[in-house]
Amino acid sequence: MWKYRKQSLSGYFDIKLISKIIFSIGILILGFAFFFNPFRDNTNNVKDWRKSDNKIAAYVMLQQFVEKQLKSPGSAKFPTVANEEVIIENVGEQTYVVTAFVDSQNGFGAMLRTYFVGKIQQTSADNWKLILLEFVE
Repeated sequence: MWKYRKQSLSGYFDIKLISKIIFSIGILILGFAFFFNPFRDNTNNVKDWRKSDNKIAAYVMLQQFVEKQLKSPGSAKFPTVANEEVIIENVGEQTYVVTAFVDSQNGFGAMLRTYFVGKIQQTSADNWKLILLEFVE
């Protein structure tokens, strides 16, 4: 009557595909463990920001402080660092003086160019402190 027929699992699963999936998952786990290792020594990162000249970062961070003072921050257009009217000076102890301008809309919607001078200090790898911000009209 009925005969029992033993069938292998390879008929139901593609062994090569499963092995590729397991291998990929293993690589992802190893990559995650390598890049997000909580035991890795991060002391070199702390020292790097104090030794490097972060003029461009100072300019970008100061732009955020300037935008907070504008009537229409979404309309703000800053010149590139290469612009001859942008002056960034490292005055020591991770403190920078930036002279530049911003084009933005006033309360009536007209675009105006406003010059500013700002002094900003880097206090840690990710933090900046505004020391001075003056708009020149």
